[in-house]
Amino acid sequence: MDGPLDVISISLTSSSRAGSLHFSCSLATGLISYWKLDEVSGVAIDSVGANTLLANNAPGSAAGIVNGARTFSGDHQYFSIPTNATLETGAIDFSFSAWVNMSDKTGNRAFIGKQVEDDPTHIRDYSIYYDSSFDRIIFQAAGPDGYNLTRAMANSIGSPATDTWYFVAGGYDHGLGFVWISLNGGPKETTPFSGAVHIGPAPFMIGSVDNPLFGYQAGLNWQDAFTVKN
Repeated sequence: MDGPLDVISISLTSSSRAGSLHFSCSLATGLISYWKLDEVSGVAIDSVGANTLLANNAPGSAAGIVNGARTFSGDHQYFSIPTNATLETGAIDFSFSAWVNMSDKTGNRAFIGKQVEDDPTHIRDYSIYYDSSFDRIIFQAAGPDGYNLTRAMANSIGSPATDTWYFVAGGYDHGLGFVWISLNGGPKETTPFSGAVHIGPAPFMIGSVDNPLFGYQAGLNWQDAFTVKN
């Protein structure tokens, strides 16, 4: 990713909550991956699953909301892993959560994503990112064509501030038919979406976040996740 980005930690979760230091049984239920991003350098270790992420162009480190964080200077720094079945969603409920912090908003800032934007090649599954055109933090998902996107925008806080930590949660409620996003434990902001999220060959990537969680959602209580992690 380009642009100076500060990351705390990222967790991929399908359970009801994300714990800051330890998981109880209820917190870990359905959890697929949890990256604390406490490492000073090198890989981003998955503390729950098998999705340890490789470092690209040496992301840095800094203090985070929960222990350490990883930083992204804009010199194409990010973490990634090739696609695999645990990161491919389709027609299921799933959710992500992370603490994120942006040092500037001069361009789009990718936090969590499984997509390739290399014109003319576009392979899109899902992502959470800051969009400079809309000046909003967004969760988006592509349908079966892997191109056209449905977005849920975090409009409740308006324009996000720089140098400020936000707890971001987002995902897809397949049963109720919407994609959603929530900031700082607030209500879900939703956009109708139905069917399967695209499953393509794009790698899974992380940049600019703290304590990210991913999972197949068994009723994620994102407000409890915010309370626990804050």
